[in-house]
Amino acid sequence: MKKFTTILTLAALALASLTTTSFAQTTKEGDLVFQDYYHEGVCIVRQTIKGGAIHEGKAYDVNYYGLADKNHNIVVPVVYMSIESVWKNRALVVDKDYNNGIIDFNNNVIIPFEYDIITSTSDGKTVAAFKHKKWAIFSSETGKRITPHFFDDISMHWTEGGPYHFNGFVDGHYCPVAINYKWGYINEQGEVVIPIVFDDAHLCNDDGKYEVEFNGKTMYIEFEKEEK
Repeated sequence: MKKFTTILTLAALALASLTTTSFAQTTKEGDLVFQDYYHEGVCIVRQTIKGGAIHEGKAYDVNYYGLADKNHNIVVPVVYMSIESVWKNRALVVDKDYNNGIIDFNNNVIIPFEYDIITSTSDGKTVAAFKHKKWAIFSSETGKRITPHFFDDISMHWTEGGPYHFNGFVDGHYCPVAINYKWGYINEQGEVVIPIVFDDAHLCNDDGKYEVEFNGKTMYIEFEKEEK
């Protein structure tokens, strides 16, 4: 097994991401259930619509989600099918058509609801969005794509008990990406800094070197430090 390249099914990604909405401890007010855990001053709130969906003649309950402040004032309407994660005035949510998007705590759309999967870096600064079997990379702060390229694969890691995260630009290093099953690296401006020609590519190691594989050989790429 390659220790870096991520070949993941959509089902595996979706399954991992669903673990982020947890209602182990809650407070109920009317038909709203508030999660007793706050992050960045907000909590997830749930509303269950009895018999809200019909499938093959049977009625099923439907849960909708939004965000509330510490006084239980609703700040994001309770209209979403899921809220996958919350960070720094951003929330990764799933709409009624099961498309992924990112909103802020005022329900303004930062990244539109048109993606099958969105995965963020651990710090939430950068996200990768998947549709039509391709990945695009965005700044979650501005909502703008940081590169014109679409990628066949990106580097990700799994957090125990949580979803897969896009590795992004760890500690300011370059990010491994793949096009046509070949790997290379881009910088935070979206520029290709190491050609996308390798069979595999790894995160920068502790020595500041990038390990790549080419024609069955392992090689290391190191950049000379600029003199100040």
